[in-house]
Amino acid sequence: MEELLAKLRDGDPVAPSQLMLLSELSEEGCRLWQQEWPYLPQERRQQLVRTLAQLGEDCIESDFGRAFHIILEDEDETVVLWAIKGLSYCEDRWLIGALVKLLHNDARPSVRAAATAAMERFALLAALGKLSPEDETSVAVALISTTQNQKETEEVRCQALRGAGALELSRVKEIIHQAYQSSSLLLRLSAVYAMGMNCNPYWLPTLIAELDSPHQEMRQEAARALGELEDERAVPHLALLLQDPYSQAREAAFQALSNIGGEEAKQLLLLCLKDPSPQIRAAARRALRQLNTRDNLSSLFS
Repeated sequence: MEELLAKLRDGDPVAPSQLMLLSELSEEGCRLWQQEWPYLPQERRQQLVRTLAQLGEDCIESDFGRAFHIILEDEDETVVLWAIKGLSYCEDRWLIGALVKLLHNDARPSVRAAATAAMERFALLAALGKLSPEDETSVAVALISTTQNQKETEEVRCQALRGAGALELSRVKEIIHQAYQSSSLLLRLSAVYAMGMNCNPYWLPTLIAELDSPHQEMRQEAARALGELEDERAVPHLALLLQDPYSQAREAAFQALSNIGGEEAKQLLLLCLKDPSPQIRAAARRALRQLNTRDNLSSLFS
């Protein structure tokens, strides 16, 4: 560890394999890393955090959580954003407090938005009953209060709304309604995203209606949300989107049909295999593969 830090300090090249020493840092390793990190040149810190984030994604057995925890205190915006990205698979409870701290105290909107977006997975864990009541409360209070903070930027409020959608709280339904009635398209899009995260059939009529929206982004978001609801009543309505001129809306509809499954969805996808458009045929093949894979997995565990 000391040899690695000496190389970093001196600007010597370091192989990615050597950086694996920063995985699962010991208490002493954390102390050395925390002592050395702030004094590395800015460009070196930016390059290192990007490399660590990529290593963490490529090497599933690695755990750079402790190293990133220290990096989150960096003064450089780019470094902090990459550290948050590098922690995208971390579900350790300490990260909740770190993200809440950034959301409440960091002056940079981009950092607050990234921290808020990262809290979405903890809202999902709360919905699955995998958080303690204390941690669930911390996540809920942070996300819900941010959606209502009129002094916060719209981007941060949208990210908070998207995450809050997963929370099984009566207050969330009211917040989604409020955002959906906003004059801001971004807030309405986030409200529709939150409807999908909410997984409540209550939102089905609203989402089906938005499939006919004049805004292509809204059609895409509504289709994605219907895929999250997995309600077969949406299938005939999604069929109309399979020929949408906006490719991302089409892709969202195909993905939604794959998620929903069932015989009607499968027949629609099989019909698309005969479409004259190669893009539509390719999308149908992908969706059918995913649907069949899920059906096969379901049969194994049934």
